[in-house]
Amino acid sequence: MKLPRLIIAGEHKTGFVPPSILLLAAMKRSGIPLHVFYCGFSPIDVRLLQSISEESVTVINLKTCTNIKMVKTLFETSAMSNKLNVIVCDLGQRAETARDSYIDTIASDLAFALDCSIILCCYAENQPRPLVKIVGEICSAIEKQNPVRIDGAIFVNPFDPHSFQLTENNIGMNFRWSTFGYIPSELEPPIPTIESLSSVGSYTRGTFSLRAVAGRIAQMQGQIDYLALEAIGKYNQEWISTGGVAHFQKAISPKVAMIKDLALTGEGNNAELLFKSFGCQVYQVSAKEMLSQSFDMYYFPDGLGYIAAESFNSTEKFASTLKSAILNNRIVFANGASALIFGEKFMAPDGSEAKGLGILPVMGNYSNLASFSSPSPVICASAKTEGLLLQGDEKINAYMVPNIALESHSKSLHCSFAATGIVAGSTGYEEHNAILAGVCIDLWSNIDVIRRLFYAT
Repeated sequence: MKLPRLIIAGEHKTGFVPPSILLLAAMKRSGIPLHVFYCGFSPIDVRLLQSISEESVTVINLKTCTNIKMVKTLFETSAMSNKLNVIVCDLGQRAETARDSYIDTIASDLAFALDCSIILCCYAENQPRPLVKIVGEICSAIEKQNPVRIDGAIFVNPFDPHSFQLTENNIGMNFRWSTFGYIPSELEPPIPTIESLSSVGSYTRGTFSLRAVAGRIAQMQGQIDYLALEAIGKYNQEWISTGGVAHFQKAISPKVAMIKDLALTGEGNNAELLFKSFGCQVYQVSAKEMLSQSFDMYYFPDGLGYIAAESFNSTEKFASTLKSAILNNRIVFANGASALIFGEKFMAPDGSEAKGLGILPVMGNYSNLASFSSPSPVICASAKTEGLLLQGDEKINAYMVPNIALESHSKSLHCSFAATGIVAGSTGYEEHNAILAGVCIDLWSNIDVIRRLFYAT
């Protein structure tokens, strides 16, 4: 089995689009057939990759995937043998002071799990000799973590072409790998807000400019050696299969509606991959398309539910269709921040009350979302013996988006599962066949639990 693969690990700078994402988009525009992965916790990076590359994105969360075999199974399920499978991940942030700088070694763990090469994407804003020292520290941190291969680097924002040539010479004298070009400083676009990438009008304007930047990078003759990058990805493409995900044990083929909305894209295509691996028929449907046929499960991916609520509420019979589905023993599963709109009302980020779907007696609160910080991995455990999602001592991994909350507004609706670990007290609720998760469940972290849901329909 052959699966060409390559990791692009890039530094990031506050306020700007990560250069690793621009590099991937430029690779695609240079003519390399790509299949895109993202390793990390950043919903805005996922959205950027989807919009700039115009490809579906599979998200690999090493902190929520339970073991290396599951990481490999997820990768194998999504990967394509006729394309270069590129995984974008964070390399850390370089700041003005050493105290504010950090190196993220997630690329090392990922390369070790998937047995593939790493290409660094580093800022070259220092003079050549100090830059060599910084790059050396990055390489040492990655190679100390695991015995992995760093096969080259792309640099970003060198002072001028002459400075880049000096950097190339210094890199060549100090490392066993080569440089493959650089991205000029004038092609460093500011990062858009996740809200602007989640509504139709601003999405079209914002992504057009980002794609234009990627196109300019790709058109610069000799600027980046794309053929070399492709060759590295194909050099070690042999893959030993994990066996994949087992289908249902009995002859069922459930129909799953994946609710399609620009605002609900934080998970990538992970849920769709898992459901199809089970043998489900999966349909990407808008709010209006959902009304035209019945399904065994209605799945709402994690995302900015307060934006999606506008189109849902404007679609006649949308909420009543979901209520009817629940009463007819169909599963309605809202994952992460999309679950916050399922009450009669919710608090929007500006502090105002907004109309919810009125499915369950809950209250969602996005009002502190402006003070966003990185999501935290958590472990969810059952709060009762026989729940719909979790039963007994079962657990499933998730991550919590800080500063959002989902609370019961009824004495009869109790917590069904709770998150423990780094952040305690995050809750999920169940009523009839509805599941509202106040944290974003990593479905791949316990696939047996997710598979069992379909036997309840």
